Amino acid sequence: MERELGRCDYCGRKVPWYAHICGACYQKLTLVRKLRGIVYAIKRQAEEEKRDNG
Repeated sequence: MERELGRCDYCGRKVPWYAHICGACYQKLTLVRKLRGIVYAIKRQAEEEKRDNG
């Protein structure tokens, strides 16, 4: 008996029955999270500089 294929929650591609997300969408989500971390670090640094100068 063969397991059914599922669909990616984000793009709808076929994925194995146990997966909820395809590899391409997983890579995109990791990049988005890294970018959010960078933006957060920049904002935090700007706030600290503003506090020190103000």
